[in-house]
Amino acid sequence: MQKTDPNNLYRSFMKLYRQMFRAAQFNLQGNHDIYQGQAGLLQLVLKNNGASQKELAEQLDIRPSSMTEMLTKMERTGLILRSQDEKDRRIMRIYLTDKGKTTADSISGITADFLNSIFNTLSENEKEQLSDMIQKLSAYMENTNGKIKDISLGEDKLNTEKHQKSGRKENKKQQESRQSNMPSYLL
Repeated sequence: MQKTDPNNLYRSFMKLYRQMFRAAQFNLQGNHDIYQGQAGLLQLVLKNNGASQKELAEQLDIRPSSMTEMLTKMERTGLILRSQDEKDRRIMRIYLTDKGKTTADSISGITADFLNSIFNTLSENEKEQLSDMIQKLSAYMENTNGKIKDISLGEDKLNTEKHQKSGRKENKKQQESRQSNMPSYLL
């Protein structure tokens, strides 16, 4: 059996991701003039109405500052309301407005149709296999925290370990040199 090039796997995966993202964005903007990130957030708030801003950022795996920016835009368009928590005024709770709920419900239907049209090209067995593979890769990335030094192979890892054992710290030039030798699919 021929070995599959990780660079080709990565490029194929990213190409599929971009194609799906663009198609989803086209469908959402055509129907509601919102962006995909906002659509995902609306659906999350629909399921967790009253969740804190911090909880939502953690569930979407985005920076708190990005969450604040997205919520500000959505509040301006009347999709959500932010309210201080009654017990702890430092916490902001997020609620859907009527317009936000209507939009979230509509998006759920659009998203279901979109995803069904894509994934119905696969058999049930293929869907299960794909899901298993994605979960396996995701678990690996979570276990390594996505750190390149944890997942890199070969000499650069050995050099890093050698520096750590000797107690010496790499200077910036050494770090850049080591990083430039990393496989392109990891950069």
